[in-house]
Amino acid sequence: MKGKKKYASDGFKRKTNQYFGPEQHDAIVLYLGTESEEKKQKIYVDLIYPTFKNLVTGLVQTYGFTAGVQNPNDMINDCINFLYEKLHKFDINHGSKAFSYFNVVARNWLINTSRKKKKHLFKHVSIEDHSSLSFEEKNTIANLTYESPEDLMQTREKRNEMISLFRKIDEKLQKEEDKICINALIEIVNTLDDIDILHKKAVYLYLRDITNMNTKQITQSMASIKIIYKKMTLNGDYL
Repeated sequence: MKGKKKYASDGFKRKTNQYFGPEQHDAIVLYLGTESEEKKQKIYVDLIYPTFKNLVTGLVQTYGFTAGVQNPNDMINDCINFLYEKLHKFDINHGSKAFSYFNVVARNWLINTSRKKKKHLFKHVSIEDHSSLSFEEKNTIANLTYESPEDLMQTREKRNEMISLFRKIDEKLQKEEDKICINALIEIVNTLDDIDILHKKAVYLYLRDITNMNTKQITQSMASIKIIYKKMTLNGDYL
């Protein structure tokens, strides 16, 4: 139907984020460049806070992060506060759009918070209470995985290794689209606290949000990156 808004398969409107467009991006840049705390608070309350609220609410509703949460609004507000605390970390010199950066930050926070709530549920539910659990709670416990401190340390080491590898691959790429893609991967890994939560579908969703490239373009760039990765692996120059 003519004039009908198009949505991607993951539920997000592409390129039409009216609540997080150039005006909101510029507001964040202005906020970061303002020294007056009074002016910064006005910019945040008038422009940035409503944007963060829409962003987080959209993520929560789309991906169902409120499953098992007693008060979804508390989760949304906590995530907004987290974004506020991370405002100063957004670096306009990296060339990223504010929407791409804070979308990844918010989604990662929601994923990690959901995982922590699952672990909490697992630790505080006894076998005797199992019969009183809802189907959703039983499913949460059944799919729960535990990570030891050693596992988390290994995860951080893997993240650093990935970033180092991606930077070396970036030096060998020729096409601008491929460089955009590899730098988006670096941004994703830098932003995420736990790289083991990533899977192929999630990576592509992040890449589309950050690069504004379509699936075909991302697939082609990833193919180029894989070729260089294989060559580096065979030559032993990835360390």
